[in-house]
Amino acid sequence: LWCEWKHRGTVWARKSTSVTLLDCREVFSICANADSMLIKKVRIFAIFYVDHIERMEAKGTMMQDLPLDADQTHPVISRAQCLARMSQARAHINFSGVGSFQSNDRPHGSIRSARAQMRTSI
Repeated sequence: LWCEWKHRGTVWARKSTSVTLLDCREVFSICANADSMLIKKVRIFAIFYVDHIERMEAKGTMMQDLPLDADQTHPVISRAQCLARMSQARAHINFSGVGSFQSNDRPHGSIRSARAQMRTSI
């Protein structure tokens, strides 16, 4: 999840803390092997989350790098779930509406076409 970062000063910890390091290659590998619908849902959530943060900043709220409260993330989650359901329903309609096979059709060619339609429609 990438969004614009603004340095707002220096902070000192009062207690010990830990830092989490993500291995980008490992994250990419996990995402590449994950269920594609799950990845689409996560992408939708990320887009709405960044939009929410940008809207809050536009209204004058100074954002931090701490997680948002549940009451702030619930509407974002609801919007993301709604769009994911609509996207999934649309993909199902596009896939089922591709057409029927004829004896001289190559099935895998039609499936590729359906997948291409799903990718471009979502």
